[in-house]
Amino acid sequence: MLFYRGLFNFYFQDDFIHLTLGWINNRSDLIKLIAPVTNFPYRPIAIQILSFIAVSIFNLNPLPSHLLLFILHGLNIVLLWTILSKLAFSKFPKFFTVFLYATSSVHFMLLYWWSIVYMLLGTTLMLLNILLFESIEKSYTFSKLSLFFLIFFLMLITNEALIIFPLFIIAYSHILQKTQVKKLIIPSFLFSILFALLRLNIAQYPLSGDYRIGKAAEVFKTGIWYFFRSLNLPEGIRMMTKGSYISVFLLLILIGFLILLIFIKNIKYLTKDSMRLIAFGAVWYLIFAFPFFLLPNHLSPFYLNTALIGFMIALETLIFPIKIRKINRLSGFLASIVLGMYGLLSFVNVQFLNKTHWVIWRAQLAKFYLEKTIRTFPTLPQGVTIVYKDTKVDPSEIAVVFSGNKALRLYYHDPLLNVVYGRGESQYIISD
Repeated sequence: MLFYRGLFNFYFQDDFIHLTLGWINNRSDLIKLIAPVTNFPYRPIAIQILSFIAVSIFNLNPLPSHLLLFILHGLNIVLLWTILSKLAFSKFPKFFTVFLYATSSVHFMLLYWWSIVYMLLGTTLMLLNILLFESIEKSYTFSKLSLFFLIFFLMLITNEALIIFPLFIIAYSHILQKTQVKKLIIPSFLFSILFALLRLNIAQYPLSGDYRIGKAAEVFKTGIWYFFRSLNLPEGIRMMTKGSYISVFLLLILIGFLILLIFIKNIKYLTKDSMRLIAFGAVWYLIFAFPFFLLPNHLSPFYLNTALIGFMIALETLIFPIKIRKINRLSGFLASIVLGMYGLLSFVNVQFLNKTHWVIWRAQLAKFYLEKTIRTFPTLPQGVTIVYKDTKVDPSEIAVVFSGNKALRLYYHDPLLNVVYGRGESQYIISD
């Protein structure tokens, strides 16, 4: 598996904040699993409930939690395949689209960091609602409408960025000419507005620091950055060795050249239906990517998880118009080479990220010092203070990956345990 190492990544940083929110000591506290948390995004399923399972059932073992990330990614791939079938894709174009999406290095952080499970789960719920569209198009019933709004509500309390879903409904119903789905537009907008008002009463949307809205020039540059990530260029590419750097760009140029050849070969098959699907894919991408273009100080490829589907649909339809029921040998041969090169590009990217990305070394740091602490002090009296000083890494880094005192409080099951980093005296000292 391309991303298999993510299965064995340890908890770190925000993970411990989320796990603390799912730490329930008695039944009377179960209400906290769905209650709003002050100055915190309201994502009770992805944060409190899944964290409760990680703490109470998985006993803070990170493997089952990370396995869930892979299960959700796999489910999204299956749902995408099903949606493409509904859009009249034949087998090879479906495989082509799904392969490009599934292996993109955009998913790297999503499969290595437990804290961002909300992105994967939000995409899962959205794809389920898109599948429901086809059933609604056949018959618009109260039961289907209720199911739609139930899933929509779960989407919003999983990933609030999906509040823009009504814009997608407009694109889906008008570009693909779905008359029954159009009936969802007004009620879905009203539902989004109502949710936004309720959400603002729970927690304000941050508009400063990393979440500052950029100016026009910044938004454009950020859009270009995300476009290159959509092409499967990894973040931090400038840190690559010269050989790897050249290899990545050569592979990308060759992939682009072969796609151009296939496009020229099949351009005569482009019809209005194909152009509609290309437009639909492009609009899908822009609807779900544009909100993150607005945040020039908060760049992360994983925000493309939902948008990338539209990008791949547009690309695939451009080279394999839906009028083609059977791929000719030359196009199939060239496309197979593209898949091989793309897979190799993703492999090179993931190997590079495994060596350089902060989600790796921060998880390793958290695991190293947590295991060292537990080996040194297998049990502790309640409410003691542990001091980290004279360590090989700056104690402030340990504070970051432990989220202050949260990691040790979780693993020692002690809500009163205190942790000091850098200075202080205690009979419980960790040093290298």
